Amino acid sequence: MGLLYLVGLASLAAITSTDANSPIVTSSVQSPKVSNWSSSTSVVSTTRFLRTSDTDDEESEERAGLSVPASEKLKSWFMSSNVNPRQLQKWLNEGKSGETVFTRMHLTNVGSLLFYDPQFKTWLQYVDDLNAKTYQKRTPAISVLTTQYGDDALYKMIEDAKMIPRMKELASKLQADQMDHWVAVAKDPDEVFHLFKLDKLGKTRMKLFNSPEFAAWAKYMDDLSMNNPEKARPMISTLRQHYRDVDLLTMAESVKSVEATKSIATRLETEVIKDWAVSRKTPDKALRDLDLDNADTLLKDPLFNFWAKYVDVYNARYPEEKMTMIKTLTQKFDDNNVAKMINAAKANDATKDIAAKLEMAQLQMWLHDRRSVDDVLVRLWIHTTENDFLGNPLLNTWVAYMNTVITENPTK
Repeated sequence: MGLLYLVGLASLAAITSTDANSPIVTSSVQSPKVSNWSSSTSVVSTTRFLRTSDTDDEESEERAGLSVPASEKLKSWFMSSNVNPRQLQKWLNEGKSGETVFTRMHLTNVGSLLFYDPQFKTWLQYVDDLNAKTYQKRTPAISVLTTQYGDDALYKMIEDAKMIPRMKELASKLQADQMDHWVAVAKDPDEVFHLFKLDKLGKTRMKLFNSPEFAAWAKYMDDLSMNNPEKARPMISTLRQHYRDVDLLTMAESVKSVEATKSIATRLETEVIKDWAVSRKTPDKALRDLDLDNADTLLKDPLFNFWAKYVDVYNARYPEEKMTMIKTLTQKFDDNNVAKMINAAKANDATKDIAAKLEMAQLQMWLHDRRSVDDVLVRLWIHTTENDFLGNPLLNTWVAYMNTVITENPTK
């Protein structure tokens, strides 16, 4: 058994040394364990495999694509990790794949310290040169690295490298390549969202919308839609797995005034409006979903303008189901509360314009519904304040309606 082991090992050393430019460096190689070579069968089969010609090895690589033949891995055991330009040129002439050269340069052994290895840049240049030579069969370096490490580990390695000034430029380029690779393979946006740890940020607007990763994820969504239209999907399809619409819209509304986040916040609002309209969400349902259920603060709520915008979109899309803002609000709060809400908002500079529009809409609604002056008096509960009739804040609303009726019906 010992004799077979020695014969097999001697054969391996002799065969792998046939490459004049690949000297054996015994000081950097760990001796194989005896158990790996304990049977005569394994020694013979391995020796036979290694005695095949270089041409056979190359054909094996071509058939395997990015996979590295077992012979390449065995050869790498007896090769120095430091390769010279002459050797690289030989591999380039032979069309050695990026993954094969990655293995021969012992880069498979450095783990997460890959970017710190002085030969890594040499390998990157080799892959670039190979791709320039064999453009039709090009395999980006990032594809080889992804096969070697996986998306998650590679992303973390790149992020860590970006923190080191001398490596930032290279890491940033690799990160851009990684994003391009994800677009090319149509990586699920949900997976990218999780990889960026955006699902751990919570509902704080400063954390999500101001996160560089969120901006990068949004760009990924754009690139994916442009390059893979069949895979296109709105941002909200992912965001809704972690947030309610009202929370998303509240965050978006709060950062719309910031130039850096205005575009993405507006885009999010547009996506929600489009999705609601397609799903035929009624204005009253939208009002509830936005938690706009407090008449005292309704017009001051940041989401009221969003709701008003949605009502316009809904009515334009479904004219046969037209539901005005004032009609929806009246159904929700009744005439009296809506009138009080409008009256209070008229005194606030921030809401006086919308209040004026709603007041006019309320008067026109009553007129359209043929409400009598007496009926409106009751609807506004003015009749319950006989002791302070003139002090009722809604008296002006009632008088305005009375004047509207007279104007529209001068003969009555």
